[in-house]
Amino acid sequence: MAHRVGLCTNVIYCSFASARQDVQVPADSKFVCPQCGKPLSDAPAAVADSRSRMAVIAGGGLALTGGALFVVGALFGHGSAPATATERAAAAVSSARPRMASLAVAPRPTPQAPAPAVTQAVFTPSPAAPSQPAAMRVAMIQPAPGPMPAENRPAAQPAAPPPALSEDAQARLLKATALHSLQVLEQERADLLAKQAADTKVAKQAQAAKQAQAAKEAQAAKLAQAARAAQAAKDAKEAQAARDAQATREAEEKQPAQQAKAAQEAQAEQVARAAQEALAAQKARAAQAAAAAAAAPKPAAQVQVAAITPPKPPKPAGPDRAFTAAPLSGGAPTYPDVYESEGRSGQVAVSCRIDTTGHPSSCHVLGAKGGNAFGTAVLSWLGSGRVRYAPVLHAGVPVAETHEWTMNFQP
Repeated sequence: MAHRVGLCTNVIYCSFASARQDVQVPADSKFVCPQCGKPLSDAPAAVADSRSRMAVIAGGGLALTGGALFVVGALFGHGSAPATATERAAAAVSSARPRMASLAVAPRPTPQAPAPAVTQAVFTPSPAAPSQPAAMRVAMIQPAPGPMPAENRPAAQPAAPPPALSEDAQARLLKATALHSLQVLEQERADLLAKQAADTKVAKQAQAAKQAQAAKEAQAAKLAQAARAAQAAKDAKEAQAARDAQATREAEEKQPAQQAKAAQEAQAEQVARAAQEALAAQKARAAQAAAAAAAAPKPAAQVQVAAITPPKPPKPAGPDRAFTAAPLSGGAPTYPDVYESEGRSGQVAVSCRIDTTGHPSSCHVLGAKGGNAFGTAVLSWLGSGRVRYAPVLHAGVPVAETHEWTMNFQP
């Protein structure tokens, strides 16, 4: 059966990759590592270089981790107490060294393959500062000029125990820690106060916005109420104006009837007065006739018997004549000019006193249909002095009376 040969690059979690062992996989199966399941590589030279580079990086990472743990132990440890952070860091570094050595094995020889640049982490103690005694300083990680041959490498030295801190240094360290804690608490308190101030500001802004909205709504309600009151006052004023107009129309409609009634009453009064005057005149004439008869000389007695002559019959009384609306002179009233273009018809009821000569006086309009200009034309015509009617006669005697009649206008 055909096989494919590859290399696993999972150096940290795969023993095949750590030992740089070739892995054979059947050609008809997936080209992955049977131990860790990672894909295999067909380029032996590139894989070897990659494995070497990854081994160096892993070793440097472990060294950095151990150095950091050592620094922490030196700063916060308490002498040589068992199972401290410093001792655990030293133990971690010591335990990592064999694995780093196994990982740092030289790669397979590759023809004309340049040696890769290896990064080394160097830890050097820093001079003790007044506030931090026996502090450790991590130097800059710089690339080394090249891999060091195995025969020239120095022997591994055991890790030096971390220096113990004096009571003064511990007190200063505790003071610095407490000061840092106070600074942190102050910063947290300042942040809390700032957050409370921001929340208060936001609440005040929300309250101000709410108050402004309430004031705006109150102003809108006040304006709406004022508008409703103004509209109600306007409606009341219009209703009062309508009632006044209705009362005026009713008064105007009642005025002709009232005028006609007054004219009728005046006419009846005039008729009664005329009758009284006629009766008084008739009585006066009778009294005059009786007085004249009594004052006449009696004829002398004659001896001779005179012939008896029959008395003459009395003269008949004069005729009566009623009023006629047709004038004897003066023509007719003029049609108003304002209505000539419209060609409307009109009717005017008028009341006048007709004296014994037939001339009208004390004329007034009882009612006008079609327009007030018709009534004005009738009054102007009756007051011109050219109009004369036939006077009313009672027993042949002209009598002054008030009469009412209607005059029609046609275009």
